[in-house]
Amino acid sequence: MKSYFNKINSLCIFSVIFVIGLLVFASCKEEHKDVISVTIDNEMVPTMVTKDVETLISDSGIMRYRIIAPLWFVFEESKEPKWIFPDGLILQKYDDFNNIDATVECDSATYLSKQRLWQLDGYVSMMNIDKDKFLTEQLFWNQETRRVYSDSFIHIERQDRIIEGYGFDSNDRLTEYTVNNPTGIFPTSDIKRGSVKDSTVIKSDSVIVTDTVVEKKNPIRKRRNNVAPNSPDLSNKKNQEKFKMVNSKK
Repeated sequence: MKSYFNKINSLCIFSVIFVIGLLVFASCKEEHKDVISVTIDNEMVPTMVTKDVETLISDSGIMRYRIIAPLWFVFEESKEPKWIFPDGLILQKYDDFNNIDATVECDSATYLSKQRLWQLDGYVSMMNIDKDKFLTEQLFWNQETRRVYSDSFIHIERQDRIIEGYGFDSNDRLTEYTVNNPTGIFPTSDIKRGSVKDSTVIKSDSVIVTDTVVEKKNPIRKRRNNVAPNSPDLSNKKNQEKFKMVNSKK
């Protein structure tokens, strides 16, 4: 009987050793794989890319902005986290009652999320709730201080006059603003007739201009050479219809 159990034990041990040997042999036959380490440049490679964007942004549970853009790059892992809109955008700002009180179009835009600072470049067009239109080539919008400002040439079209100059500062609703170095104020009636008469400073509760010199010129270019080649040409009528902004109250 003992010899029978000894044979059984010997057979079990042999089977276990045989199986282990097969596993070791199989592992030795596996193909060797190299592990390649890849370094990603967070300053150049976005963490998110989105096309044909149309999104709403809220603040403290209240809808504040609507963004429409062909292309949106998000760099959340860069030293200065930012959003980049290389092909331009349309931005609509809402008041506390969900009415649009300002709209912006531009050829390209960058948003620094930590600073809450927008930089708008190219052919920048803005409109306030009174339908006053603002044109410039570069504009900064600080959401923290709720100020909009620029050192570039500014062209403002109001119902009764056109104001031009260099340097601009305003609230974010574009209703109270200052032209730092005005070059002219032109009655709209004179512009429509094709003639510009000498004009003096026109006082207004919402506009501050001084030392006006009448000189009718507009250095704002429709396109900037350094704008991405796929940027929408907002001077084109078809693109204007495609990117048309809603300026009336809901």
